[in-house]
Amino acid sequence: MPTTVYTQQATNASPENTHNLEKLTQLSNQSREPLFTCTGIFPFTLFPDKVDVYVDKVIITYTRFFFTKEIFPIIIKNLLSVSVSTNMLFGSVKFDLTLSPSDPDPVKFLPRECAIKIHQLTTGLLVAQKNEINLGDLSNEEVYAQIEKIGSADTNFEA
Repeated sequence: MPTTVYTQQATNASPENTHNLEKLTQLSNQSREPLFTCTGIFPFTLFPDKVDVYVDKVIITYTRFFFTKEIFPIIIKNLLSVSVSTNMLFGSVKFDLTLSPSDPDPVKFLPRECAIKIHQLTTGLLVAQKNEINLGDLSNEEVYAQIEKIGSADTNFEA
């Protein structure tokens, strides 16, 4: 197996390179931990799907069969809208993308509260993205609290 070795050069870093390195470090730090994770309910679906919501993306993991998974990443700035359907027990989430030939399949048989939370968080992240708010300087806890408020502002999911 080939090995790649990176060496540091002893050159003076330009301000632009320093800024880019800071942005890259900030991006890698905020992409590590998901804000929220939810998995579909077994046995209502034999192979439950999973949704991970991060500050900058949503990752859907479809489990198609034993040991077979399909991962569908969605960058928040490519997200057009997110819709949720609920009943007394379950919820499903559908993501609509911009500039994509096909949208991902809806994620079904999620716990009702999880589907609502995914909707609130992704809507809040989408609003923050559209308003060019930099969330990289905030901790995940701070982002979660504020984004949840933004995303739930105009929603009412009373049973």
